Order: sequence, then structure tokens, then C-alpha cells
Amino acid sequence: MKTIPQRGGSFEKADYKKERNLLLFSHVINDYPLLKKRLEKHTTIDEQILKKEKATVEEYNIYRMRNDIVTQAKNEWEIDTSRSVDILCK
Repeated sequence: MKTIPQRGGSFEKADYKKERNLLLFSHVINDYPLLKKRLEKHTTIDEQILKKEKATVEEYNIYRMRNDIVTQAKNEWEIDTSRSVDILCK
């Protein structure tokens, strides 16, 4: 069985809770229903969990793409400077 190369970044335990919430409340998560299912079920996702639960090749591929998916989710929350907001003062 091939091992998945470890990439630093998105799902390191220290940052996991913030990024998990970011993903769960993003629109991009709807493009990855398998990832959403894993995030809802587990407090962390790593190679050991995927192996233990006999993850599919597609789930491994999504796991490898996690940094890109987190970046997409972060971009959803960037300020749109082309839109204006009216501020109501009393």
C-alpha cells in the first residue's frame, strides 16, 4: 500500500479547529461532500484515520488537496472592495 506524503500546513493539529470551522461554514465544502462528511464525523483528519476507515482513493485525493481547499475557503471570506455598504447612524 502506498503511503501519502505528509504536507505541512492546513490540517496540523494546532490550526485544525479554526480551519475545520472555516471549511464547514464555507461554500466550497459543498464541492467536496466526502470531505464534509469526514469533517462532521471527526475532530481531526489524518492519514491514520483514513487508513483505519479504509478510505477510498477519492478521499485520499481530497486529503492531498486540503491546502488548496482551505485556500479557496479563505478566499470566500476576503473583503470585496468593489461593493459598498451603507452605514446607518442613529
